[in-house]
Amino acid sequence: MPTTTAGPGLGERAPDCELRRAWALPERLSALWQKQPLILAFLPESDEEYFNDNAAQLRDAHDTVTACGGAIVAITDQQTEDAERYATQWHIEFGLYGDRAGTAAAAFGVAPGMPASFVIDTAGVVRYAKRGTSETDYPPASVLIEALAHITGKQPPAPPVEAAAIAPERAAEALRVEGGGVTGGLYVCPKCRGMGYDVQEISTAGGIWSRLFNFQHRKFTAVTCRRCTYTELYKTSSSGLADVLDVLAGR
Repeated sequence: MPTTTAGPGLGERAPDCELRRAWALPERLSALWQKQPLILAFLPESDEEYFNDNAAQLRDAHDTVTACGGAIVAITDQQTEDAERYATQWHIEFGLYGDRAGTAAAAFGVAPGMPASFVIDTAGVVRYAKRGTSETDYPPASVLIEALAHITGKQPPAPPVEAAAIAPERAAEALRVEGGGVTGGLYVCPKCRGMGYDVQEISTAGGIWSRLFNFQHRKFTAVTCRRCTYTELYKTSSSGLADVLDVLAGR
C-alpha cells in the first residue's frame, strides 16, 4: 500500500486521482469536480458498523446535495466489484469507487482504515477537510452540506420535522398514506436508516412455521422498510394498525 502523505489542506489544490468502478472506464477526479463542487468521502472497512452509518448518511443526503448544486463521490478500500455490489445492495446513487491499493487515500493524506471527508470546488481547491483519527471520527452530512452551500450559494431545503418534536396528539397527522403503505418521519430502519415503510396486517393459523414459532391463531402487524425490505413484526390486538402507529408515534 502507498505511503500516506500529508495531503492537501484548506485552500490547497486537491490531488487529481484516477477513480475506478466495476465494469466502467476509469475516471479522473478532476473531471468530476469541474462539473460541480464535490463532497468527497473516504469510507474504509465496509463490514464495520460505522462504514454503514457514514454511507447511509451520505446516501440520505444525496437529494439535498444535488439541490445545493453539488455531487457526492465516495472512495472505499474495497475491490471495485465489491464496492459496486455494496452500492447496489444499499441503493447508493452517488459514485462509490474502489481503491484497494490505497492510492487515492495516500494522495489525500488519509490514514489506512480511517474515514475522511473533503469538499472541493470547481477549481479543484479544498474548501473543507476532515481526516478522522478513529473509525467514528467523521462529520455529519449536515456539516458537509453547509460547506458545499458556502461554495454554491444555494441554501439546502428546510429539514423535515423530527418525530420527537411532534406532540403525541398530533403524531398521527404526520403520517400520510401513499400507495397503500404508510410513510412519515416516525420510523427509521435499524438496518439501512431508511424512513419510508409499509404496514401490513398478518394473521397466522396452522402451517409448520407458525407451529414451530408458536404463532398459531395470532395477529401481527409487519412493518417493512421500503429501501432494504427489512421487516419487523409487532404483536397486535384487534385494533391492529392503530397499535403499531401508536408505537411508531411514541405513545
